[in-house]
Amino acid sequence: MAENLESKLGLENDFKSAGERRIAELLNKYGIDFKYEPPIAVQDRQNKLRIWYPDFFLPEYGIYLEFNGFEGNPNYDNGTMLKNSAYRKNGINIIGIIPSIKDGQLENYILNSIYGIQKTRYSRIKSRIYELRTGMSSKYH
Repeated sequence: MAENLESKLGLENDFKSAGERRIAELLNKYGIDFKYEPPIAVQDRQNKLRIWYPDFFLPEYGIYLEFNGFEGNPNYDNGTMLKNSAYRKNGINIIGIIPSIKDGQLENYILNSIYGIQKTRYSRIKSRIYELRTGMSSKYH
């Protein structure tokens, strides 16, 4: 796999938190390329187009990671919930990460989440191919 320059330099970035740094270190450990805080267009609850900057984008997987660092603050938690809802509404795959996920669990959480998203995508594609094939075969026979 070719190394992404940003991933390689990522650990030299000024991360906004120790949690973001831990995530970057983990991604580098597994050779997962990432972009740090890339802009993304999102339609919010009022259908206004906004530019947001999720913490990480994994181009190889089409997945974003967002470190929600102020867990337990009611206003922040509500904002996180609304933001995640907007991501889902826009069809954006996002993995939300909270500080209470300890170092030993963080690795499994991120890797299993990536795997789960990829598995769901594969299942959808497989179902769609089946629908197309069976639909076409009944039309033409």
